[in-house]
Amino acid sequence: KGRNLILMAREVEKAVNNSMAKVDVDEKNRNINTSDVIWKENLKKLDAAGASIILRCPLVPGVNDEETALHHIAELANELGHVQQIDLEPYHPLGEGKSGNLGRKAVFHAPFASEADKKRWCETISSLTLVPLHM
Repeated sequence: KGRNLILMAREVEKAVNNSMAKVDVDEKNRNINTSDVIWKENLKKLDAAGASIILRCPLVPGVNDEETALHHIAELANELGHVQQIDLEPYHPLGEGKSGNLGRKAVFHAPFASEADKKRWCETISSLTLVPLHM
């Protein structure tokens, strides 16, 4: 107790991706090496232990920024008792060029988040939770 534990972006990304139901459960589990149940149980254990939690949420325009996903972020924050803040992390494609430099084929492409996207994300989540929100 008393230790500040931060959920890394990958864990919350898993939560958001799992909540969106874009792919069947078996495919999701193959891609992220875990299931909905495992990460959520672990998160609840951290919360029950009194860990200070910061939800770091990478958001990719057109991929995981639908209203449903934003609602799930707020619901997750409300469900837990020790969430100190929600950090929204807009995707940026600045690292995409590294694949080519390493002789690899780029596996993902998405645009920068627009100011309108960021505003919508903040307004939606803020309307659903009192947990402080940072971008």
